[in-house]
Amino acid sequence: ECTLHTGRTHQVRLHLTSINNPIVGDQIYGKSKVNQFGKNKDTFNKFLILKNFDRQALHASTLGFIHPNKKKFMKFNSKLPEDIANLLDLLVKY
Repeated sequence: ECTLHTGRTHQVRLHLTSINNPIVGDQIYGKSKVNQFGKNKDTFNKFLILKNFDRQALHASTLGFIHPNKKKFMKFNSKLPEDIANLLDLLVKY
């Protein structure tokens, strides 16, 4: 879980990779971590699960901003997408 304070391009992806926790499915910053799981028979199932996830497992549960015309703070919430929830369930299982 991360709290972002700016909308800088790749901010969360770069920071998580820099602490050796890249985002699953990140084709630019996350490849090396997934490949490490494939080298060990005890984590090979996780390697397959992660390798076959076809997008970044990145989701904004809450977004907020001050509306440019109304000058009112607006906040939006979104549930975790089903594919990411399934990914988490599989990783816990294996």
